[in-house]
Amino acid sequence: MGHARVNITLVRRESDTGLLLWADDEAALPRLLRSAFSRGRWLEGVDLVAPGKDGKPGVASVDGFWLSASRAAAALATVPLGELRGMTASVSVWTLASKWVVEAIARQQLVFTLDPQTDPGRCRARWRVAPVRPEDRSRLAGLAASLPGVARACPVDPKRDKVLGAGAALHEFMDAAVDGLLRASTPETAALPGEGPAWIGRLARALNGPDGEVVLQGLAERNLPSAIGQWVGPAVTLSGTGRPAVGFRLEEPKSGESDWRVTFHLTSASGDVRIPVSELKAGRTGAKEAAARMSRPEETLLEALARCVRVFPPIERCLSEKLPGEVVVDAAEAWLFLTKASIQLERAGYYVEVPAALSKVGRRRVRARMRLGVQPKRSKDAAAAPNGRSGLLAGLIQYQWEASLGDDALTPEEFHKLAASKAPLILHRGHWVAVDPDDVQRLEALMKEGGGSLEAAEALRLALAGQVPVPEAVEVSADVVTDGAVTRALEALKEGIEGELPEMDPPEGLNAELRPYQLRGFRWLYQVNSTGLGACLADDMGLGKTVQVLAEMQQIANEGGPARFLVVCPTSVIGNWRREIRRFCPQMTVVVHHGPSRAGSLKELHRRLDGKDPESPGVLVTSYALARGDQDLLKEITFDIVVLDEAQNIKNPDTAQSQAVRRLAARRRVALTGTPVENRLSELWSIMDFVNPRLLGSRNAFKNTFSVPIERYGDKDAAELLRKVTAPFILRRLKTDPAIVPELPEKSESVRFCPLTLEQASLYQAAIDRGMQEIQGLAQGMQRRGRILKMLTELKQICNHPAQFLRDGNMSPRRSGKLTRFVELLDEILDSQGHALVFTQYREMGEILSAVITERFRMPAPFLHGGLSRNAREEMVAAFQERHGPPVLVVSLRAGGTGLNLVRANHVFHYDRWWNPAVEDQATDRAFRIGQTRDVTVHRMVSQGTLEEHIHQLLEEKRHLADKVIGTGETWLSELDDETLGQLVSLGQDAVLEEEEP
Repeated sequence: MGHARVNITLVRRESDTGLLLWADDEAALPRLLRSAFSRGRWLEGVDLVAPGKDGKPGVASVDGFWLSASRAAAALATVPLGELRGMTASVSVWTLASKWVVEAIARQQLVFTLDPQTDPGRCRARWRVAPVRPEDRSRLAGLAASLPGVARACPVDPKRDKVLGAGAALHEFMDAAVDGLLRASTPETAALPGEGPAWIGRLARALNGPDGEVVLQGLAERNLPSAIGQWVGPAVTLSGTGRPAVGFRLEEPKSGESDWRVTFHLTSASGDVRIPVSELKAGRTGAKEAAARMSRPEETLLEALARCVRVFPPIERCLSEKLPGEVVVDAAEAWLFLTKASIQLERAGYYVEVPAALSKVGRRRVRARMRLGVQPKRSKDAAAAPNGRSGLLAGLIQYQWEASLGDDALTPEEFHKLAASKAPLILHRGHWVAVDPDDVQRLEALMKEGGGSLEAAEALRLALAGQVPVPEAVEVSADVVTDGAVTRALEALKEGIEGELPEMDPPEGLNAELRPYQLRGFRWLYQVNSTGLGACLADDMGLGKTVQVLAEMQQIANEGGPARFLVVCPTSVIGNWRREIRRFCPQMTVVVHHGPSRAGSLKELHRRLDGKDPESPGVLVTSYALARGDQDLLKEITFDIVVLDEAQNIKNPDTAQSQAVRRLAARRRVALTGTPVENRLSELWSIMDFVNPRLLGSRNAFKNTFSVPIERYGDKDAAELLRKVTAPFILRRLKTDPAIVPELPEKSESVRFCPLTLEQASLYQAAIDRGMQEIQGLAQGMQRRGRILKMLTELKQICNHPAQFLRDGNMSPRRSGKLTRFVELLDEILDSQGHALVFTQYREMGEILSAVITERFRMPAPFLHGGLSRNAREEMVAAFQERHGPPVLVVSLRAGGTGLNLVRANHVFHYDRWWNPAVEDQATDRAFRIGQTRDVTVHRMVSQGTLEEHIHQLLEEKRHLADKVIGTGETWLSELDDETLGQLVSLGQDAVLEEEEP
């Protein structure tokens, strides 16, 4: 049997549809595909049908990895398009089909059907894809045309000489995929149906839960399965029949007329040819030729109109015609089509067009609008800015409700005239305008209310978003326009976004030459803070955030008065801040508020900040722990700037230190972080709520508006809205940005896959067996989560080295495939005069690494960890940075993953994975930062065929979260069900290091 090297074939296994990954040479399987499919089942002797030498069907038997359709779609949908280059057609088509499945779910292009069972009172409810848009049908028709025979070569009858057609195979896979993806794995985790008739509740449970069976109970006589199947038929049909798709278009009255029209259209199965039925009826040559290439176009149209009359009754008026091309309707009927019938028709698989200006999001609709402006305030109101703030925007902001039509505000007289007409569609200023009765009723109530006032932060959030929810309305929003101080604040912020910042030279007294992007960062910080608002500088690690904020401090100090600044940072970088301030701002007094000798009273604190000159600027540097412990003392001072360094330390808003820093009084607030989002968007909320309190609303409101839609459903509109609101206050530059990359060397990253030794594999499997036995049967809760995390920790330790797990003291590299490979790589690095940082999350492993390196290479390998004093850590870092210092530094990820400058290293090892891309990137940036003169190579050590390889794939996906708007450890894994967990930790076939023959 001739076939390409690597293929994916649709294979039914028992009653389940799935995909089989196979190759004539198993070693040829790409790692990306193998990693995904190895989580499924290994099948041997799968019979496939292919043409023989005589042209007749022949049978060949292959072995491969099989995944159910839903799990295969989930895996293939994540394959980057660039990875498809060089792949066979079967791999490419099934991958593209999987991506479309995910898009269809996101767009809710789905319907359900009821398949009759042997028992006439029972049916199986299942989800199916509904490619209702012409462009989707065209796209899927192209996929079907590209689907090779080998992709559907599994026989469908006992004679083994018949396979599925391309369209049928594609549809079967997509239907099975969405049906599996939309179901919960257990009845307990299935979504509960809402209130309603009992039969609807039974149907909802059948569609949501693992078992799709539904009992009709009294509905069988209505022939419900047949009726539903007939209704959704157009939505689930691809190009297999060749019959055209039917469409409806609402057309506005022509000049001088008052009648509306709903016209009918036919689109070819492939979606590339569309004809108005009126042209076919009139005998136009082009229309007749196009219809001749369609299968039964007239019959298809009449069948569709007969069904659709139940949704849009006016269609009945034209059914007596032999070939109806349109139906004339009045304004009320046009409104019915616009607001209700079009939605139901589209969901049933018919494509629908309405005038864009009259659509739900169109502009020619009478809508509510909020006008935000500033009215004269009493002085005490203007001074009511929270936490000592002052600036362009502060106090309370007045707003007024008004009626609008597009970009134009309606006068009260115009609005009342439109409302009094009681017509849903009326001619206004030469254009047809939609006047929704519900909108009018809400508008009348809002205009009667008049307006009110908002806090400055909330007003600014609404102004940036450009939308505001309408009170007492579900999913209805109004536009926001601005006047006065709000407009001026927006203009100032807009300058920061678009790069049109006022020209400012570096401040006098700053002992530093700012790079161009650093100068822009300083100007941006000053501009945003001058509006009375806070800023988050989120540059990549190593790009010089410290010097940029020190430039702003120096600028403020130069403007007169005894400026007072506060820096809150991790304990490990207090010394860095002290040295940087003395280096770049030598005229400032630096006070380290740390240790037993720190100031214990407000008077003593002021005395130390005053230094030799009470008028000189003073900087207080303290830790997050003392910001909490000494909060009663620190909050007595109103600082000119409060800076949070490594601001991800307040990503959990419930912690005492997060709440303490929010209570600090400051005229300006700045957060410095290289990772504004690590795992969840709630972390961004926490940082932004420090920078600009209430800008993003309450935590619950933020969760409902942004976190859930973006993280759970990938809502692009919500992500764009969040970006609009936060963009003026977050400046993020990457080392790969064109304006910055010339100033840094290159960084290359490699994943070093390492096999297990036989000893490791034996320990690994035993840990799985023991752990899964303890976990299975436990209900969701703390006990189950604790057992899962315990097992995961044991497996990671075994992957590192048996000695870490067994604690037997035998640290020989030969016992660990990972340590063996690490020593080989380090040997090459040292031979080339390289220097390396080696990160591990475990202190025990750090001690093993330090000991093995010292013994193997006859040189010291210091281990920097949290058990060392601050002075000892600083001395160790300084020694490594010296020209003749030790070439290798082993570092605990917690103790040395942030805040350190270790540019002497040009190699970075992540010996074990933290399972958080942002934390790993921070650690890498200890070497890849400003000051680095050599190319940096990052080595990620992964034990192949284990949970480490499976998690590696997930790590790459987690990086996308931060990109949408601008993962903590393994706790999320404790929520997995038993089956998924078992597959994640299972030992792959290629995990074990084969012993060499003696």
